[in-house]
Amino acid sequence: MRFDILELILWPHDPLIPPKQLRFEPGKVNIITGISGSGKSAVISILDYCLGSSEARIPVGPIRNKCAWYGVRVKTNRGELLLARQDQGDNKGGSENMLILEGEEIKISNVTPHKNASRNNVVHHLDNLVKLGDGPIDPEEASENRSSFRDLVGFCFQPQYLIANPRVLFYRTDTAIHTERLKRVFPFALGAENARVLDARWRLVEAEKELRGKERLLTQKNNEAEGFQRELDRWLSDARVRGLLDPSETILKDAPSKIDRLRRVISDALSGVDLSSSRVEKLSRRKIDLEQEERSKDAELTDFKRRIQNMDGLREASQGYRRAIEVQHSRLQLSSQLRKRYKAISDKDISICPLCKSENAFGATHNLLEELCASLESMEQESRKLPSEPPALYLKHYHEIKKRTDELAKELAVIRDELKLLDRKSDKESESSFTTAALNQFIGALRQAITGYETAQEDNNLNGEIERIRNLVNSLVSDIRRSEQGMTNALERISFLTGELVSNLQIENPAAPIKLKIKDLMISILIDDREDPLWAIGSGANWVGYHVALLLGLHRFFRDNNSPVPGFIVFDQPSQLNYPRELTQRYNAEELIEKRSEFSLDVSIEALKKIYSAFGRVVQEEEQPYRPQVLVLDHAMGGVWGHVKDINHVADWSDEGNKLVPDNWPSR
Repeated sequence: MRFDILELILWPHDPLIPPKQLRFEPGKVNIITGISGSGKSAVISILDYCLGSSEARIPVGPIRNKCAWYGVRVKTNRGELLLARQDQGDNKGGSENMLILEGEEIKISNVTPHKNASRNNVVHHLDNLVKLGDGPIDPEEASENRSSFRDLVGFCFQPQYLIANPRVLFYRTDTAIHTERLKRVFPFALGAENARVLDARWRLVEAEKELRGKERLLTQKNNEAEGFQRELDRWLSDARVRGLLDPSETILKDAPSKIDRLRRVISDALSGVDLSSSRVEKLSRRKIDLEQEERSKDAELTDFKRRIQNMDGLREASQGYRRAIEVQHSRLQLSSQLRKRYKAISDKDISICPLCKSENAFGATHNLLEELCASLESMEQESRKLPSEPPALYLKHYHEIKKRTDELAKELAVIRDELKLLDRKSDKESESSFTTAALNQFIGALRQAITGYETAQEDNNLNGEIERIRNLVNSLVSDIRRSEQGMTNALERISFLTGELVSNLQIENPAAPIKLKIKDLMISILIDDREDPLWAIGSGANWVGYHVALLLGLHRFFRDNNSPVPGFIVFDQPSQLNYPRELTQRYNAEELIEKRSEFSLDVSIEALKKIYSAFGRVVQEEEQPYRPQVLVLDHAMGGVWGHVKDINHVADWSDEGNKLVPDNWPSR
């Protein structure tokens, strides 16, 4: 997307002093040169700040002390845009006060700007500019996780700490949150996805998160329901012990039936149903019946456990036999070998035995060898017929027995719980169980337990919600997958465009293909059928070269495909590895070129010239639909880049006192 930086503006605290204006030209290589400490590197921080960054990275010192507002004037397909932002002051996150103006041509006033928008307003305006505001986004669902113009800025800046970094390629992706955001916006930047699909990616993340939460809640409710089943059995047993329920009565096993019967227990108790001594006699019979049922269930459970143990032993023996046969089969395989051997010998001399090689024996043993081979072949074929897994009928029967064993264990536990209740009651306790106070206490606790269960088991259509979210996830995944082929084609084209630039740089293995991997936000270099990530390739000069080539290659692709990514890129000190710091502090760039033989800089200067040639190549290519704009902040002077066409030397801060912020500006 055309997004040319026309001006960078700094307003001082004193309104009588005119602002500092740095003018850049569209479609050219714009260079600011200067010594260390002149403010070159702060240009990136100021541009990023004016473009709505949530973090203020303008360095502490003269710049922040002497500037009241910062601004950037840009040119887009819709006209010019002025974005100005107040100095952050003591606010680490930066000021929320911004000014935004839009028109055919904007004149910069000497008057200090005044707020007419917030940072969020400006970011939203920029989102609409790149069509990230066109997706089906409900303002009430606004989230910091959604992709925005701010994520696309990751393709536009290469600060000094980044341009030679072997492990990080893109701006601000040294943090996890910005790494994930750039990965998510990458397909949109490449044109493989539109804003609607990008929004689908965000919705998919949210939907999957919600689905996991609902599924955990459903599992929890199912576990609670299973536990309450056991609680219901204990309440029924207690009701029988207290004479409130006929021990001989059969109750269905499902929870609603048990709850319904316990409700009638409460109703009968409150209506004054006779609790005569006949029920005590029934309790005695109930205990006898329970003891008989316990013995029966225990015997049945023991039998099922024995059957499981036998089936486990059978399976292990079968597997052992299978392994033994496989070993034999691997060791033998003699039939084909014997046939091959004796046929090879018989073709030459039928009188020699293929086993012992004695003469005049082969003819006599030929038939015996053939019989042996046939027997061995039969064994080999039989071994292959052995199933690798137990038959399906066996597994079905095994799981049925296992299921019944678990059921018996639960049933036996319920019976024993009720027997314990009966055994704990002494005659005196049994009598007290029928007192009015004791019964009222029991009924009250039972009523409270049922109410609590029903509250906890309110369905709230949880299964329906889970089904709805699953359908949404499947739909979103389907929408996203349709864009994957476009991504593959785009990455192949980017690798080609980058490779063209690499081949003209002073890099080891310049002809080696590269591969950009969005999953890792890293490139790999393909050397001798091996993929090596950038960090595995030695030399800082290689790292700088690949950074420059990749970012320029990306912007060539963005230009050719009219991508929404802003069409400018800023490189900070690409010469840092070519001009040693100790020399740049003693000599300016022109002096270093003159002394290059003295300091053995010939190779370094030649490498740097090739980098600047790459800058020039990208801005000189045919305009379709715009020419990318390159901004370079560097020590290097005209002797390094003077051969490049379409150069705009914006400023030179090589002399002491000549810098981004004038020394005579007052501090706040």
